[in-house]
Amino acid sequence: MDSPSRANSNGSGAFPRTRWTLILQAGSPNETTARNALEEICRAYWYPIYSFLRRSGRKPEDAEDLTQGFFAELLAGEMLAATSSEKGRLRSFLLAALKFANIAGPAR
Repeated sequence: MDSPSRANSNGSGAFPRTRWTLILQAGSPNETTARNALEEICRAYWYPIYSFLRRSGRKPEDAEDLTQGFFAELLAGEMLAATSSEKGRLRSFLLAALKFANIAGPAR
């Protein structure tokens, strides 16, 4: 997936409001529905994740690589299946996943 530009996101680096219907669609058995939902999620959250990593002290190229890798893992696994509106915001889940993967720690 190519990295979305600021124009494709909210531009501020702020996380968008969670659209739980979109998250549910990402787990759809219909491949097209799931793929479209995942693409929209990646577009909405790519720049906020990248911005978070930049604020954590990562160089632009490192933050971009880490963001791409994070979304590759998100797309390859069942990570979104562990989310629900009862558990909190998607933003919190994604940031916790970044920290768990030891991606969001201070730049080395």
